Amino acid sequence: MTAIINASRDPDCLMCLTAHADGSWWSPLRPDSAPWISTPRNFLSEPMRWYELSDVAGSIDSGDDFTVCFRTKWFSHPGGATWLPFGNSPYDFRINSQGSIYWYCSAGRTAGQAQISMMVPGFSVNTAGIYEIRASVTGDIAALYVAELDDSGHVLRSASSQATVVERQAPTGAAYMVSQFPGTILEAWITRNGRRIWSYPSHAEYLRLFTRSAMRTDRGVFEAANPAAPWTLKTAVPAGNAGTVLTKLNGAVVTNPAQWNRSTATFHGAAGDRLEWLYVSGKALTAGQIAGFQ
Repeated sequence: MTAIINASRDPDCLMCLTAHADGSWWSPLRPDSAPWISTPRNFLSEPMRWYELSDVAGSIDSGDDFTVCFRTKWFSHPGGATWLPFGNSPYDFRINSQGSIYWYCSAGRTAGQAQISMMVPGFSVNTAGIYEIRASVTGDIAALYVAELDDSGHVLRSASSQATVVERQAPTGAAYMVSQFPGTILEAWITRNGRRIWSYPSHAEYLRLFTRSAMRTDRGVFEAANPAAPWTLKTAVPAGNAGTVLTKLNGAVVTNPAQWNRSTATFHGAAGDRLEWLYVSGKALTAGQIAGFQ
């Protein structure tokens, strides 16, 4: 790991990417190698499956207090039911076609319900705008808060609802659902007993330095989230760059791997591929320079 990070400091390095900490971009940011102004992910054209989030959410125990918060921007009317960010247990935010927000949670149950079941009456999010949706369980109180915000983050209107949790229980297993809607998630986070345990977006996602699809990083490599399906890693490297591309792929250093598409600056991993790091140079490296990566 030290050698590849040191190599990222080379002035000709356009990108040095490792799987550390959910994906880390080590190379310097320069105008010719990465965008300075981020373009938020449009979840309609770039849906996301929340693997890490679902696993983290499922780790909260029956005695833990927790808060789940999402700040979203609707580009247009959602046009139908929306799951934010995922459906099924342990937490399920549903926005129906009328814009009403429902929250279901398997970490406990409210009176007359098999699980925590809540909504905020009289508040809809079915128009373009910025909204914050926050749910929590503290002691025996479950709360759901919804607000519409202006571009500066000031609250334009808000509403909330509370219910007594008559039983706390361990959350059931997570389901890796997909968020797909005409908008973006500006910020999201989960706390457990007052400490943040997950947040979105990462620095790299915020700047769109790389965009992951159908992959996981929690085992120290970029690999398929579904062992039977391919995955992709799209980067902000200038399209068509002719420099040398190096990877540590399936335990070996590979020069100019076939999985790298120069025209789209995207790595296309097969179901069994395990990528430790990806290095892209702006020039052709010599054999001696390549040997330094071994």
